[in-house]
Amino acid sequence: PREVEIVVIDGVRRLGNRLCLPAGPLRESAKTLDDVDFVIVNGEQFSDDQWAVQFELTRVRDLFDQCIQSVDDFILGLGDQSVVALAGIGHPEKFFTALRDRGLSLETYALEDHQPVPPALLHYLRRVGSPIVMTEKDAVKWQQNRLPWHVRPGQVFAVIGQIRLPDELVRAILDKLPPRPECPT
Repeated sequence: PREVEIVVIDGVRRLGNRLCLPAGPLRESAKTLDDVDFVIVNGEQFSDDQWAVQFELTRVRDLFDQCIQSVDDFILGLGDQSVVALAGIGHPEKFFTALRDRGLSLETYALEDHQPVPPALLHYLRRVGSPIVMTEKDAVKWQQNRLPWHVRPGQVFAVIGQIRLPDELVRAILDKLPPRPECPT
């Protein structure tokens, strides 16, 4: 059994049509919200018993040599160069908006959730030569099927994001957990 139940909701789409996958966006019934300890809303909260958090793009990982740099350093290194952004997630426009909000000039390709990059798009990406950025989720698939033309650093990047939890929420979660056993000395 779980010691703490936490649900994360997209503040824009919220509960959508309130149906579970594949008919709707939910992984579990909306009734689950009655039984969880914490409801975290990514974006603006819509009720007082929820915690609002913001997803932030923080770092970029080169998928060739695994070097990590801050998003700010990555953008600075681009100069005026635009990038190609790929996202095969449930709400790709959210990823693209976060990149644009950081000042990036984008050519975007929204894929279906879990969809591999189509061969025609791969061929185009090779010809265009712009840096490619993608979600961490998409980067897993990319690395499993590395392409022959992905031969050096600076070509393909995963954008790493994080959510900063409010200190009060962290304390509330820790208070719900059972005490940890003492370590023998």
